[in-house]
Amino acid sequence: MKNITAKSQSLREIQLFDLCAFASLRLILFVFFIFQFTSFYSQESITSKSTQGYEIIKSRGEVVLKIAKPSNISLAQITRMLSIDKVKNDTIYAYLNRKEFISFLKLNINFNVVETPQIVRTLKLSGSIWDWNQYPTYGEYVSMMDSFARAYPSLCKIITAGKSVKGHNILFARISSDTTRIKPKVMYSSSMHGDEIAGYVLMLRLIEYLLKNYKSNPLVTILVDSLEIWINPLANPDGTYKGGDNDIFQATRLNADSFDLNRNFPDPVEGTHPDGDAVYEPETNVMMALMNKYNFILSANFHSGSEVVNYPWDSRPEMHPDSTWFRYISNEYADTAQSYGRPGYFTDVDPSGITDGWAWYTVFGGRQDYMTYFHNGREVTIEIDETKMTPESELNNLWNYNYRSFLHYLQHAIYGIGKIVRTSIKSGLSENESKIGIYPNPCNQFFLIKGLDKQPNKIDIIITDISGKLVRIKSKINSDEPVFVDDLSSGIYFMTIKADAILYRKEIIITK
Repeated sequence: MKNITAKSQSLREIQLFDLCAFASLRLILFVFFIFQFTSFYSQESITSKSTQGYEIIKSRGEVVLKIAKPSNISLAQITRMLSIDKVKNDTIYAYLNRKEFISFLKLNINFNVVETPQIVRTLKLSGSIWDWNQYPTYGEYVSMMDSFARAYPSLCKIITAGKSVKGHNILFARISSDTTRIKPKVMYSSSMHGDEIAGYVLMLRLIEYLLKNYKSNPLVTILVDSLEIWINPLANPDGTYKGGDNDIFQATRLNADSFDLNRNFPDPVEGTHPDGDAVYEPETNVMMALMNKYNFILSANFHSGSEVVNYPWDSRPEMHPDSTWFRYISNEYADTAQSYGRPGYFTDVDPSGITDGWAWYTVFGGRQDYMTYFHNGREVTIEIDETKMTPESELNNLWNYNYRSFLHYLQHAIYGIGKIVRTSIKSGLSENESKIGIYPNPCNQFFLIKGLDKQPNKIDIIITDISGKLVRIKSKINSDEPVFVDDLSSGIYFMTIKADAILYRKEIIITK
């Protein structure tokens, strides 16, 4: 009985083992089938999106991808392979040309193709070239720039800095009341990404505003008298007019060679050709030649797609030595834009409206770091609208949100702090500054100015605090009348006196 019982138990164990083995085999086969199916489905999905991407690149020269930020690859690594447009939460939006798209696919990172709206519409010739509620044709743009010089020949000269890949002119308006004197040079440029075009119209409008309001607006008058202002409304005409000279609605970010111009400059970290292009694009060469010829002490380039002032560095994690100053001028721009903008304006990246470039996302080959590092200039990148291509109906609103900030930013080239800015300002000041005296100094109620050359009848006075913020403008006052400062707090202030087109700069100490 003992042997029979043992045999029966052994048989049952064998049967149970066979049953478990069969179940395990079925489970393995099921998992294998699911894996194969999922892999096949995923591969089919990737293949479908790849095909879609290639088709878009074939027609536009670029494709826009939406990518979930991978955990195993840093933004610095990603930005070396593609052109990041923005990072929002954990999502990356990027533009890629054909070469970049091929390299990206090898990473096996999941992505979605962002369909760029294709608006089949061409621009109508406006009844007036001064119509700020619509985008100009390329021909109108050139006519508008020429008309500025014709209408204000003593203030404005249009300079063709060079040509794009397709032969469009890269134009600058140079605005100054007297170009025979050495003055600090400043530069605004917009739309180096061809589909970010709100700044294009706003820069044209700023040119007109400066010219029309000279002598009637005190701040404009001071800017035009004290600075040499260079404004380039359209840095990438081939991208903006991708669909033809009468069409901005097919605009692309990249230039006609399918390169991102804001990744095409020498870089402090990545060296001479950070984007892997063996030569610089024609538009880049134009800008670099201009920057090599002229010492722009302050500049900004305008973009769209977000709403933020982005300050150096873009290419390195450490803070710029003058990061405090950069944050100050960036905050001033953003605060003013927020005050006059729609609810929530200039808050989509950060509630403050500003960001350190590296902290947002890494950029190699950008113009901002090129200007700041290689030319000892001061440049920021200003994103003025979360919408890439601002609807024409919103252009006037966008102007009202930003034009005060445009002016105040330029102002820092005259009254700004920092070694580079001050050194450049001195070259435009009178050599007889030491003859000028302020009495009393320190003061608490008022002061008088003594020692002005030829004692001009009327002078302009601008007072700023130590941070560079404007606190007082007095226009066309008698040179011998007291300047009252009893409403100002104790501290150190800087005063610029304009007398007979000569600038004098003095320090004032106010005590209470």
